[in-house]
Amino acid sequence: MSVDAPAARIALTFDNLGEAAEEELGEPVARGGHLSVTQVLPVVLKLLDSVGLKATFFVEAINTERYPDALRRVIDDGHELGCHGWRHETFSAQTEPRKRELLAASTRALRAMGAAVTGFRPPGGTLDGNDLGLLAGAGLDWASPAGTVAGEVAGVACLPFRWPLIDAYFFAPPLAPLRVRDGLTAEPTAPGYFADAIARAIDGALDDEAETPLCVVLHPYLYTSESRLGALEELVLRLGRLRARGEAIVGPGREIAADLRARGAHLTAPVLDASSWATSVSADQEHR
Repeated sequence: MSVDAPAARIALTFDNLGEAAEEELGEPVARGGHLSVTQVLPVVLKLLDSVGLKATFFVEAINTERYPDALRRVIDDGHELGCHGWRHETFSAQTEPRKRELLAASTRALRAMGAAVTGFRPPGGTLDGNDLGLLAGAGLDWASPAGTVAGEVAGVACLPFRWPLIDAYFFAPPLAPLRVRDGLTAEPTAPGYFADAIARAIDGALDDEAETPLCVVLHPYLYTSESRLGALEELVLRLGRLRARGEAIVGPGREIAADLRARGAHLTAPVLDASSWATSVSADQEHR
């Protein structure tokens, strides 16, 4: 690595939009007017713009029908639109024909918005070895599943995320089984706990010249309080400063994936994680 090159690569990503995930879980929800779209997304976009950061927004394609104006705003602001299923279907639970169907329908709808959709994050978090070939067949060349080591298979670069380093791990009730597994409280943690954990991960990335980038995963629907919004603002402002000072490459996943390829790190196979919040929830329910 060049002595002048930043050691840290950080992919900034956001997951979910609207009521799709809640609806998929069978929760009673109203269609349209979801707070993640009407209240939080404008704040997030303004915050990103204030520090000149671009991000990947992984959205369910059903939002092309329900919130087309919000998707156009994301695209017009220069952010990457990524595929997150049609209605947040747990990807690992689908048959291969169903996976192909979901990928085809979702990418077609998102691309019709004018976005060059090349990235995918599987709802539920997990991919298996055969899935990467399916993604390539859908014209997708990078993915961000749960895992520990970046790499490339079948022409698809993988930028994995770690469960204990996403906001939902700390805040979302459905991820309580993962928190308990790791010795934390089943109750959502305080925003400061999340902020400290992400700060430590960023500090580690700045000191570590490993090939695997840090993948930050944020969910707009979780930022419903001033304290959580404050933690989000603190994180984004810090990432903006790191990028401005040249201490880290911070951007959407497609840029970090391109950097991965340029450095030759893609020649190794990724190491993915079989743990899913969805399977953890199912196991917890069966235990009860």
